[in-house]
This record gives sequence, structure tokens and C-alpha cells, in this order.
Amino acid sequence: GWHDPYRDTVLRLVEHLDPGQVRGIIGPWSHQYPDRGLPPGPAIGFLQETLRWWDQHLKNKETGVMREPLLRSWISGSHPPATVYETLPGRWVGDASWPSENVSPVAYALQGGARIVASPQQTGLDAGRFFPF
Repeated sequence: GWHDPYRDTVLRLVEHLDPGQVRGIIGPWSHQYPDRGLPPGPAIGFLQETLRWWDQHLKNKETGVMREPLLRSWISGSHPPATVYETLPGRWVGDASWPSENVSPVAYALQGGARIVASPQQTGLDAGRFFPF
């Protein structure tokens, strides 16, 4: 999911593997099963999606999974900061290829000379939390 430290893995897989043999889903969850996503979700039917995949590829049973977009992603909407959220705005999008024609890379810099982080870095409270869940 987008909150997983390894979130780029799915993007790399759908970019570099045979598109006839791979599909990717990235949603608003952490490093856990998507059906157990932390509130406010949305969670997905992970077991149902897994069963469809295995039926298609292990039993040669037509499930329609390979007619779906190469990559399905949750795009979070804008929302004000809060301690707890009942729901979060957003939407699911599908891309037939990756990298998508709908996405353009943008480089951001916080300082002059395109430097984002000054070295040496200090570890501590100001460094943030690697696993925020």
C-alpha cells in the first residue's frame, strides 16, 4: 500500500514484468493485508482478489482478472489535518500501462542547488518515524 515502506515495489513489478502475466493494486494501507487496512480504509476484498488470480492462473478458469487495468491505484483526495478520520476522500483509478501516460515526473527541491537534505543528518525526534503504524 501507499503507507508501506516498500510502496515502489508494485510499480517496479508492473513496469518490468510481462504485462500479460502481472497486475498490481496499490491502496491506502500499510505493510499488511489490504482487507485489514487501518481505518478509515478503504479496504479491499483481498481474499476474493487472490482467489480470482489463482483460479485464472492455476486452474485456467476465466475470471476476467487479466482484462482489468495493469495497475489499480487509490488516489487520496485533499483533506484537512485531523487526529482521527472517519473517512478519507479519494478514488480508484486504473492504468493500462506503467509508467502511465497520465503521470509526469516532477523534481522538488527545498533548498537552492536542488538539495533536499543537508548532510550530515542527525537522528532523533526530528528525523520522523519510519513505521508510522
